[in-house]
Amino acid sequence: MKSVLIAFLTLLLIASEVVSEAQTALKAINPETPFVQNRIASRWIRGGLYLEVDDIPLLKGGNLQLFSSDYKKGYYSSGSNIPSVKAERLIDGGIAYLTNYSYQSDGRAFAATLRVEVHADSVDFTLQTDWNAAEPAKLEWNPIRLWAYALAQGKYEISSKELKTEGDLPPKALPIENDKNRIGTPSFSSLKLNLPLTGKIEIVSSATPSLLAGQNGASFLDTRNDPYLQQERLFWVGLDGATLTPGSKQTFSFRMSFTPGERAETSTRMPTSSPVVKLGTEKLKFRPAQESELNDENGHPVVIPEPKHILFDEGDFQLRGTVPIRFAFPDTPEGERAERASRRFATEIADQTGVKWGENTGEWKEKGLLVTVQGATLLAHPLTPALTNQPEGYALVVTSKFVVVVGRDPAGAFYGLQTLRQLLRTYRGRSRFVGADISDWPSLAFRGAHLFVGKNALPFHKKLIDRIFSRYKLNALVIECEYAKWKSHPEIHVPYGMEPEDLREEVAYARDRFMEPIPLVNTLGHSEWIFKNGQHKELAEDVNSPHAYDASAPDAYKFVFDIFTEALELFKPKRFHIGHDEVKVPSFDEFGKYPARPQNLAKGATTLFIEDTNRLADWLRERGVKTMMWGDMALHESEGDPTAWDTLTAANAPSVLEAQRMRSLLPKDAIIADWRYHPGSEQRNGLSVLKQSGYETLGCPWFEPENIRGWAHQALKNQSSGILETTWAGYDSNEERLEDEYKQFHAFVLAGEYAWSVTDKHPESAIYDKEKRDNASGLLPYRQEEVFSQSYREEIAERDKARNKGEKGWQLKLNPVANISLYGGKSKQGVLTAYSGAGKQAFLSSAATKPNAYDFKLTGESFGGLLFHSRIAPENLPYIKQSGLKQLNAPVNITVALRKRAKNLIFLQS
Repeated sequence: MKSVLIAFLTLLLIASEVVSEAQTALKAINPETPFVQNRIASRWIRGGLYLEVDDIPLLKGGNLQLFSSDYKKGYYSSGSNIPSVKAERLIDGGIAYLTNYSYQSDGRAFAATLRVEVHADSVDFTLQTDWNAAEPAKLEWNPIRLWAYALAQGKYEISSKELKTEGDLPPKALPIENDKNRIGTPSFSSLKLNLPLTGKIEIVSSATPSLLAGQNGASFLDTRNDPYLQQERLFWVGLDGATLTPGSKQTFSFRMSFTPGERAETSTRMPTSSPVVKLGTEKLKFRPAQESELNDENGHPVVIPEPKHILFDEGDFQLRGTVPIRFAFPDTPEGERAERASRRFATEIADQTGVKWGENTGEWKEKGLLVTVQGATLLAHPLTPALTNQPEGYALVVTSKFVVVVGRDPAGAFYGLQTLRQLLRTYRGRSRFVGADISDWPSLAFRGAHLFVGKNALPFHKKLIDRIFSRYKLNALVIECEYAKWKSHPEIHVPYGMEPEDLREEVAYARDRFMEPIPLVNTLGHSEWIFKNGQHKELAEDVNSPHAYDASAPDAYKFVFDIFTEALELFKPKRFHIGHDEVKVPSFDEFGKYPARPQNLAKGATTLFIEDTNRLADWLRERGVKTMMWGDMALHESEGDPTAWDTLTAANAPSVLEAQRMRSLLPKDAIIADWRYHPGSEQRNGLSVLKQSGYETLGCPWFEPENIRGWAHQALKNQSSGILETTWAGYDSNEERLEDEYKQFHAFVLAGEYAWSVTDKHPESAIYDKEKRDNASGLLPYRQEEVFSQSYREEIAERDKARNKGEKGWQLKLNPVANISLYGGKSKQGVLTAYSGAGKQAFLSSAATKPNAYDFKLTGESFGGLLFHSRIAPENLPYIKQSGLKQLNAPVNITVALRKRAKNLIFLQS
């Protein structure tokens, strides 16, 4: 009996352990944290699945949209209404992501549940929908967005019940007009991809035969040219217009199976030779990393933004030993900021170069560094720089004996230091400021950056402010902060909300670096934040789809003014951005019915907009604050210059008469921000229309280079205050956004460039020429992506300064073991190929063509050796076959005999 009892207790113990393991396996985890199993890594970001195979990005998000059956009205989009998601472990070691979609308005109700299960070799997407309405609707569901570069040189096989097609994936992006971007059959039940980079993929759709009829079932589309994807190079897989019948519950699913190719390091198809080579080493002494030196064709420093007047000479100022330094600023808050900035600058230069500063509080004796403002100290006439009278202007003189920075005001002195930083050069451990005579001032008074808040935004934003915004002379920071954790209304807090004290610190940090902090709290239209956690729906205009508040409800304004009061206390601003865009979008209304309440239907959208705006502006004016707002609701699409663009986008007034009525009755002291994001669309701008109505204006670009440059020209032409560079990278701003939205952030370099330096002498022809617009970066002597990276990543310098300062090391150049030459000299037998515009192939080493392979643009001719490494047998590569090369010496690995000791290895790669 005792043995039986022991066995029973043991069984209970084992059973309890199994339950415990099951509970652990199903424990919720953070969906944004990469989850790795076998060779697949997945995570869920902003409403879609991101997935990598062998560290190569393959899937990049997804989307769900709901339309009327004729596509004339949009009901719902998960892109602008990002649902929450939960993640849980599966028993087999995989992970599941669960999210819900909902829409209810005007007698229509839509609910859907999406479950995505990621296993070691497959992904299952299952969508269950419930549509209740009197008429059918169209569902557009794109759960699989394939990264185009991972599909390079791949083949496809696509089949439906009636048809099967196969071929090479198009190397050049297909046009999206007239359905020309559809690949293979109109709709498919099975899609097979054979990819050199990631192996084989099969996607099977469970769409019913009725959905597969015509073009309304599962589709495979080339969306590399789709403007709505923000220039992301993607292929689209999903349901392209499935019909939801009234009162129906339907289930749709896709299964995506993987057969990854062999890992390169274990491939048995490749040559297995492992040559041993001996390379010489060069002794080095490592110094802290610093900003990369950017020079023009004459070897002179490239200064960003371009100064109005600059002359280089041979009188470089050497930074060695102890150098006298003198500051002279007015006894004002701005003067104190400039002095703090000057001391920070001096400390940074000392850390980078080893120079020591000897501060001089007496008379300046024309030696060392002097930083001052006009009128704060006397300069001998021959040494007086040619100073501008423009606000924020500066003059900078570098000679072999001294460096002088003179600001027209404290801000000008600060910007002069940002230019001086770019004149720093170091060679063989010796540092200097390059000799120059500069007189400079901004073309546009307002040069703004727009950011969202976030739980972990503060350290990210500090780096942006220090290393990008102020360095490239942006002077305003619009912080969209409705999702801060406001103390007056904790019931609407969200997990990614920014703490008020972090927001206060960011405001102070920006102001100390001569950026005016401006709060942006969305009101009226995009007011979803008010209704978070199911709160305050009684204040919503459309209670079934709470996006706008009831502009006739006193309690709505009590709530709004609670938040405004907190924002004023945190920011102490001169200007306050109230949002007010897209309250009602005539062509695509996805924000709920507006107006919806009987008393507001009687007033109409235009009257409600005018009354609400004036009420908010009056409240702010009483507190000494000027109102800023977006401009689309005060413009009609038919207004503007019809010779430059076919329609005025971002213009949502229902008619010309109502647009004119708004402009006549909105507060005349408001600053109206006119936004338009497609390159060239800014040319048919609303700035002149708004100016004629008596408003101060801003032009607002997004990330497209020519959109930014075009807005700067239009702001100058129309005597606008300036430009506001916008980012739309999610409500939770943090450094991880650089991974997926890098293009939005390196655009700030161009915003600084054009807002400061644009003049009527700059070339405008590219703005009106589409081909030149597409190559806008060629107008500048640098690539903004590289400039951003070099400036932003100064934490490398900080790390090296703390860990490796002055350490000795050695450099090993691997060029001698390169087995492929990319030079265009004697050897034309390079093996990397590119597609020309005509679809023909050409070697990269050939200078005769302008390749455009997979949207990769070849720039420059200074290609060197390449240590080639292929994932598959070289003879099976398409371009090896087509080039006629029979064999490529591509060993699995190369052994380099170092015979030296090292505690750190640093690999420098292109």
